[in-house]
Amino acid sequence: TLHNAGFTHCFSTFNKKEQNLQALDAAEKNNVKLIVADERISDVNINVDSTFFLIDSIVADYSNHPALWGYYLQDEPGKDDFSRLGKISRYFVEKDSVHSTYVNLFPTYATPAQLDTADYEGYVRAFIDSTNATYLSYDHYPIRESGVRKDYYQNFEIVRKTTLEYDIPFWAFSLSVHHSPYAKPIKSHLQMQVYSALAYGAK
Repeated sequence: TLHNAGFTHCFSTFNKKEQNLQALDAAEKNNVKLIVADERISDVNINVDSTFFLIDSIVADYSNHPALWGYYLQDEPGKDDFSRLGKISRYFVEKDSVHSTYVNLFPTYATPAQLDTADYEGYVRAFIDSTNATYLSYDHYPIRESGVRKDYYQNFEIVRKTTLEYDIPFWAFSLSVHHSPYAKPIKSHLQMQVYSALAYGAK
């Protein structure tokens, strides 16, 4: 199980209430906390107040479960998404101050069109400013079948510098599942990623 492997938290890929409640029950039995995704979040229109009842129902469904860590909002948003994410995140905090919301950012090798900004540092700063983030999460998969990405440590430098200025922690990914164009992970690959992240202060 995840618990036996030393993991304490997990992202649930389910997005329906019934599946999420089953996953939360399983997580509780194994002493693991879940970040829960729910399809209702995508239907929240920040310009229509009546749609915020969907967040109320999500909080009512999950907030009292002991295995809940927080609520997944979006993966790899562009800057144009930040205003919406900020409003939704603040509403979640208003309704459930115990649990966090989760958004994961693009890495440095995302295109300007994906970021919706001219540079990566501006992207990171815009996210924190727009959402009042209390931590920052991003993924960067450095080891490809063709070699190691040259901007891996540049990404660490930017995230480390920015989160220190804002006095918030950051999370970093380590690639552990083989999928193209990334190399099949071996022990040295994992060691390089994990110890690099720790050296830069990832939590």
